[in-house]
Amino acid sequence: MLNWYEDITVNFMIPGHTKFICDSFFGHIKKVYWKHKVNTINDVKNIINNSSNGNEAILYDNGINWNWYDFSAFFKNHFVPLPNITQFHHFRFSSEDIGKIYVSKESGGVESCYKLLKSDNFNKNSKPDLITTVSLTEERQNYLYSKI
Repeated sequence: MLNWYEDITVNFMIPGHTKFICDSFFGHIKKVYWKHKVNTINDVKNIINNSSNGNEAILYDNGINWNWYDFSAFFKNHFVPLPNITQFHHFRFSSEDIGKIYVSKESGGVESCYKLLKSDNFNKNSKPDLITTVSLTEERQNYLYSKI
């Protein structure tokens, strides 16, 4: 849609066949996570870094100034959901068919095309709304610390 790529292809493994090195790294994180108290983003960073030699936490902007966007509302306003999405494992987007997706159940299989974009007049410069976040008040922090 933004003319950055001609084609984008995304392939997912069949459920139950996800023995992938990334899964192993997440498993290491999970084991360490359950043994520690996590209260801050730095706690999460330390858990990741100490879980295995292959894991490294990288904080965007040192964990501050993070922007949250309302992608749910954005997608709901501009796109329709892909019907029966869980039956497909291979997805392709083409710059020649803006707003459409090609899907198949198996690699190299027959592709079906679905139009996901609601309107052909989509403004490619539009962005999701920024969600304003506020820090917890000291009172709320104390409550959470003492009760949870």
